Amino acid sequence: MLTGYPLISMGKFVPLLVFIFHVTEGAVKSNETQLYEDLFKNYNKYNHPTVKGADAVKVVFDFQLIRIIDVSAKDQFIKTYAWVNQYWNNPQLRWDPNKYNGIKEIHIQPSDVWVPDILLYNNVDEEDRFAGGKFTYKTNVAMTHDGNSTWLNPAIFKSICKVDVTYFPFDEQDCSLKFGSWSFDSSKVDLHAHGGSMMNDNYVKNGEWRLTLLKSQRNKQKYQCCPHEFIDVTIQMQLQRESLDYILKLIIPCSLISSMIFLGFVLPPESGERIGLSITVLLAMTVFQQLSSELMPSYGFPLLGQYYFACMIEIGASLVVTTLILNFYHRNSRRMPKFLRVVILKWLARVVFPKSSAKDWEVISTNVEAPNCKSTANGNGEQGDSDSEKGSFFLVQSLLEHDKSKISPTYSDPWIPLERKNEFGNSANGTSHYKNTNGQAYDMLSGNRSRHTGNQRKTRFSNYQNNTRRKTSRNHCCTHRQSPEKRGSSIGATSILLDLFQSTNDSELSPQMLKNQKEWIKAARVLDRLFLIISVLIGVTTLFALFLKAPRFR
Repeated sequence: MLTGYPLISMGKFVPLLVFIFHVTEGAVKSNETQLYEDLFKNYNKYNHPTVKGADAVKVVFDFQLIRIIDVSAKDQFIKTYAWVNQYWNNPQLRWDPNKYNGIKEIHIQPSDVWVPDILLYNNVDEEDRFAGGKFTYKTNVAMTHDGNSTWLNPAIFKSICKVDVTYFPFDEQDCSLKFGSWSFDSSKVDLHAHGGSMMNDNYVKNGEWRLTLLKSQRNKQKYQCCPHEFIDVTIQMQLQRESLDYILKLIIPCSLISSMIFLGFVLPPESGERIGLSITVLLAMTVFQQLSSELMPSYGFPLLGQYYFACMIEIGASLVVTTLILNFYHRNSRRMPKFLRVVILKWLARVVFPKSSAKDWEVISTNVEAPNCKSTANGNGEQGDSDSEKGSFFLVQSLLEHDKSKISPTYSDPWIPLERKNEFGNSANGTSHYKNTNGQAYDMLSGNRSRHTGNQRKTRFSNYQNNTRRKTSRNHCCTHRQSPEKRGSSIGATSILLDLFQSTNDSELSPQMLKNQKEWIKAARVLDRLFLIISVLIGVTTLFALFLKAPRFR
């Protein structure tokens, strides 16, 4: 009996607790239900939420930017994700918390109460044509017992933004989001911007754009449709493009490719690779521009496009200049005009080669002079024959010595290329050779046939004719006073010498042509150095002058 008593008491106590819990829950539910019934009993959600219908409702608009999703230069829009908060007071929905068991806040669907129709004016979102109001914001409205209403909504906005790519990739963009009531003018809705900070701690940085300015501004504007002014809150954003990626991927490679044109002025003209290098650089620049076109804006003429265009012009100009310099370098048919000699060899040479002396650029003319002829008229025939033979030998020896003195300095001349030096037949031991009409080389001092055979070269008939006339007149000067026998012996020796020089001059450059060639080579070297300096200055100036125009560098 004693042991069963507590069990009977506990069995009666549990149903009592369950009954009390249900009664309490029903009382709470009845209080909230009663509150809703009392608030919305005579409430019309289309009524203006003011005590007097003519008063304007003060709406505070708060815009919290969370992320910049996209900035399209082609389609001219900016896409953002933000939190939109709206605050207003509805005096028609107030209650005493003491009558409803202390309930101070309730949440109501926006379709059941009056909400402001704050829309995005410059909206271009095809999926959300309103970008605001109860059609976009689906969260509930929080209402307190004093009538204050709070509407917090996350939203994605796609608004018009005039993207100017003139200074790409160092451009800065100013975009704005204009929010305002579409139906109520300033006499119905008094819109104000929230005074707090618009930068949220939850803001996520964009990889391409850096936010430098974010502010709101309240404006009043009168439109043609309506007699009253409309109030809007404009969110202004200033964005700066992160240009490091473009510098590494576009500007530096382009600068390196265009700087290869400098090598064209350093490369020796004898290599024969100058034109090929310039064309290769031009093709590389074209291919690089095609590959990088996806990263470039699809419209306008930005700074980077201007730089590409300037590089193409510089490479094309370097190709033209290189052709001109090679023309100078391989020219020897005529002498350089006096004007060019003064400008290039006298003035420009001192500017681009300041450490060189003026004598290095002077061209010393070496004219072939006829050997001294002495009359050997003598009655003795043997003595005359001996003098004639000696005279002929002296003539040959003097011409050979003069020709040796004429040619030898050319071999050590730094201005004459090596392939030109080899055409004069100098052997490794310094012995001079000439070539006959069969292309066989002879030692000019010993008369022995050389083991070297001459290469086929182009015959220059005009130079040979001039040289032949001069040599024939000199031989005639030396032999016109001699006897017929002596004269025949002298003429025979001289004609042999002329034949030897004829075969040499037919395949070699004349002294005048060597002098001309030396002048043109010197001019080509001066122009090489001059255009190297000019191309470096233009390349560096173009790079900095174009990109320093961007507003961020001012």
